[in-house]
Amino acid sequence: MTHDGMLLFDLDPHWRHGRRIATHLLKIYETRSGDRADPHLVAFYRSVRACIRIRLAAHRLADATAAQWRRRLERIDQYLTCIEKL
Repeated sequence: MTHDGMLLFDLDPHWRHGRRIATHLLKIYETRSGDRADPHLVAFYRSVRACIRIRLAAHRLADATAAQWRRRLERIDQYLTCIEKL
């Protein structure tokens, strides 16, 4: 995480698609260290995963909202075109 609370994962588009980031990071840790991860470390990675899911949901909501507004603007343009033809 950065000091302002933004996740560094947001900067890399490849991390956006990963739902298994926490388990992936834990496996790397366990492979390199040779022992099981501490429960506090597991909780930390789960919180990171939760933050990433929240960010993904926010991105999806923003995309959906933008698409709705685009459709509304297209509809308004159609109405204006019909009015101009009258």
